[in-house]
Amino acid sequence: MHARALAAGEAAYADADYDLAMACFVVGRTLRMAGNAGAALSPLAEAQRRFTAVEARAPGCGAARMASACITDQADCLTALGRLDEAAQAYEQAIALAEQGHAERDAAVGKGQLGTVRLLQRRFPEALAAWDEARERFAALGEAESVAVAWHQIGIVHQDAGNGAAAEDAYRQSLAIRVQCNDVAGQASTLNQLGVLYADVLGRPEDAVTHTRQAAERYLALRDAANEGRARNNLASTLRRLGRRSEARHEIERALACKRGLGHTVEPWKTWDILADIENDDGRASEARQASRQAREAFLAYRRDGGENHTPGARLAAEIARLLLAGDSGSAATGLAQLAGQLASDANAPAWLPPFVAALRAIVAGERSAALADAPGRDYRDAAEIVLLLERLTAAGR
Repeated sequence: MHARALAAGEAAYADADYDLAMACFVVGRTLRMAGNAGAALSPLAEAQRRFTAVEARAPGCGAARMASACITDQADCLTALGRLDEAAQAYEQAIALAEQGHAERDAAVGKGQLGTVRLLQRRFPEALAAWDEARERFAALGEAESVAVAWHQIGIVHQDAGNGAAAEDAYRQSLAIRVQCNDVAGQASTLNQLGVLYADVLGRPEDAVTHTRQAAERYLALRDAANEGRARNNLASTLRRLGRRSEARHEIERALACKRGLGHTVEPWKTWDILADIENDDGRASEARQASRQAREAFLAYRRDGGENHTPGARLAAEIARLLLAGDSGSAATGLAQLAGQLASDANAPAWLPPFVAALRAIVAGERSAALADAPGRDYRDAAEIVLLLERLTAAGR
C-alpha cells in the first residue's frame, strides 16, 4: 500500500498528499512497534516532512498535529536506540509544537517523555523538573490518574538519585491518588516500587515485605500473572534476607508458577537464582545446584533468542570470542594473563572475577569441556557466557 501510494503521487486526487504522509507514518509506527526503531526513523522523518508541507498548503487541517506525532515517534525510536541527546531534542521540539497548537495534553505527555530521557541520562534535576511540570499540566487538565503517574515517576527519579525520603513521599502521593481513583493496577505498581525502596534503599525490610505482599495480592486479583510473579520474586528475596526461609520458599515457588509459560519477558532465571540461594541457605546442596542449572538454562535460552547481557563478564567473554574467532589467541592469552596478575594483587577484586578469568584462560589454552561452566558458585549469567563462547568456538572449528 505504501509503495502504491508513493507511485500514485500527491496529485493523484484531492488530499492525496495527506494520505501519502499518513501512509509513511503508519509504516514508521508499525516498524517502531515491532521493535525495529532504526528502520522506523526514515519513514517517520518522511511523514513529518510531508505533513509539514500539507499544513503549509492547508493551515488548520490537522497536519501540524500529525507532524508533531511524527517527531514524538522519532524521539521514541531514538530513545530505544540509546541516542538520548537526539531524543531529548526531538521531544523538546514536539513539546514546542504542541504548545504552539494549544495541544495541552500532548505537551504534558511530552514533558513526561522528556523526563524519562533525562532520567536515562542520569540528569536528575532536569528529570525532576520535566516530570514536575508534567504533573502540574495534568493537574490543570483534571487528569488525576496521570498526576499519579507523574508522582510515581518523580519517586523513581528521587530513588535513582539516592534520595530515599523524597522518593517515599512521591510514591505515597501517587498511591493516595490511585486509591481514590480505584486504580488497582496503579496501586500494585506503586506498592511494589515502595517495597523495592524499603528493601534496597531505606533498609526497612519489614515494610518492604508488607508493601510487596500487598502488590502481589492486587496483581493476583487482577489475574496479572507476569507482574504477580515479579512481585513475589521481590518478596521472596526480602524474606530470605530476613531469615524467613519457609515463607521465602513459598513465595518463590508461587513466582515460578506465575511465570511458567510466559517466556523471557518475566526473566525466570532470576527466580531460579533466588531459589538456588534459598536451597543453599537450607543446606540442600543438590537442590541448589539444580536450581542454578535451571537459571542458567533459562538465561541461555534468552541469549540464544537474541537477548542481551551487559554484565562485565559478558563483555569480557565477548572480547575473548572476538580475538579467538579472528585467530588471535596470543592477544587473548596476554590480555587475560595481565588481568589475572592485576587481580592477584587487588584485595578488593570481586570474588567472581578470578575464577571466571581462569576459565577463559583455559578456553584460550584449548580446553573445550562444558564442565568449565559448572564451577560451584559461578553466577548463572557468567556460566551461560562460557557455554555460548564454547558453542561459538566449536561451530567455527576453533
